[in-house]
Amino acid sequence: MVSLAKVWEYKAKNGAITEAPGILTLPVAARTRPSAPLKPKVVDQPWIRMDEIPKVMEAMVRRVEREAALRTIARYVRKVRFVKRWRMHKIRDILKNVNWNGVCDVMYSIGDQLNAPTERFDKGGIGENAIATLSNGELTWINGVGKDHWVVKLGRSIESKFERTQSDFGTNGALRRTLKRTIKNKLGKGSDSAVIHNPADWYLFWNSRSAFLVDAATVQAHARRSGDQICAKVPISEMYCVFMTNDTERKVAWGSADYLVRKRRMQQDMINDIAKRYRTTAEAALDGFAPIPTRRPRRSLLRRLFSCLSI
Repeated sequence: MVSLAKVWEYKAKNGAITEAPGILTLPVAARTRPSAPLKPKVVDQPWIRMDEIPKVMEAMVRRVEREAALRTIARYVRKVRFVKRWRMHKIRDILKNVNWNGVCDVMYSIGDQLNAPTERFDKGGIGENAIATLSNGELTWINGVGKDHWVVKLGRSIESKFERTQSDFGTNGALRRTLKRTIKNKLGKGSDSAVIHNPADWYLFWNSRSAFLVDAATVQAHARRSGDQICAKVPISEMYCVFMTNDTERKVAWGSADYLVRKRRMQQDMINDIAKRYRTTAEAALDGFAPIPTRRPRRSLLRRLFSCLSI
C-alpha cells in the first residue's frame, strides 16, 4: 500500500504544486530557481510634468469638443431624417387629395392628339396645369426649369414626369417593377456625367392610371446618361404610391376633346388680330377722316335743257 507521503512526493517531482496539510510544496523547477527581484508595478498613466499640463488640457478640451460635435451631428441627422419622413408623408397626403380621376379624364379626353414631337410639350403642360387646378389650392403650377409645381404649405418643389400608360404597364395589364423617365434633356450640351443640377425636391412619375412619388436623392442614385439625355429607372419598391386606378372608370370618351381644332382656331384668331394692323395705304389714310362724298354723274346739256322745259 502506497502511503500518502509517497503520493505527495511523486506529485512534487513532476512539477505540480501540491499542498500538504500545513506544508506548501512548490514545483521542483521553482525550488531550484533563484529568487527574482521584485519589479515595480507599471502605472497606465505616468506622471505629467508641469510644462506638459497645458498640452494635456488642450487635448482634453479638443476631445470634449469633438464628442460634443459628434453628439450635435447625431442629433442633426436624426432631426433631418425625421423632418424628411414628415415632409414625405405631408406631400403624399397633399397629392392624395388631388382629384386624380378628373386629371386622368383630362388626359384621357386628349387621347393621342398630342403625340407628335411638336405637340408633346402641350400635353405635359395640360397635365401639370390639371394637377394644380384640381388640388384645391395645395399646389401651384410654376412651369419652371426642372420644377413644375410648388407646394404652398411646405415650400418645396415637385417635378412632374408624365408617360403613356403602356410604358408603365405591361401587356398583361400589370404594373412594371421599375418606372423609367427622362429627367433632363441636355441636347448635346455639358459633360457626359449624369449629375442632375438644381433638381426639384420631389419627382412625380405618373400616367393616366397611376402616380408615384420619389425623392430627388433616389432619382439621382438611379440616374444614367443615355445619349444627350439623363434618364432614371427607379424601382417601385423605392417609391410611394399616390393613386392607382383603371381606364374603365373614365367618364369621358377617348380623344373626345377637340384640342387641336381649338388650338388652330385660336392661332388663326391671333393672326387675324395682328393682320388687321397691316392694311393698305389707302385704308390707313382714311383713319380719322370723314368719308369722301361720292360725286354725282355729269349730265349732258340737252338733258339739262329738257329738264328746264319740263318745269
